Amino acid sequence: MGQYFFRALLLATLLTGLFALFFFFFPGLYPPLLPLAVLYFLGLGSLFHALLRRAERQRPAVFTNFVLASSYAKMFLHALFVGLYLFLAQGQKIPFVVCFLLLYFAFTVFDVVESNRALASQAAKCGPKPADPA
Repeated sequence: MGQYFFRALLLATLLTGLFALFFFFFPGLYPPLLPLAVLYFLGLGSLFHALLRRAERQRPAVFTNFVLASSYAKMFLHALFVGLYLFLAQGQKIPFVVCFLLLYFAFTVFDVVESNRALASQAAKCGPKPADPA
């Protein structure tokens, strides 16, 4: 969890810096809840990563179902977050949605890479698979 959170924090810092640089040149496009969206992705990703790691250790037989259920839960929470913003916000709706989608893609790629890294290290700990006697 520690390495995941450190890398996610590094990604969030990098994305915040890129957004700050962009909005320095285009200040009229800055959505006010952008920092909250970055924290939202950082917190939600860390929470689901911790839950997935726990499920992997405790119940490996249902791990795939848990991954699918957590993906649906995250998608529902993302839709709820964007929907609430679009409903409550007075302006800057399109820039917020574009920034949210960029954050979504960045953190989704990050989660996939980190999950593959964790699964590869877990497979290395288990050792090589026995040869098929066919």
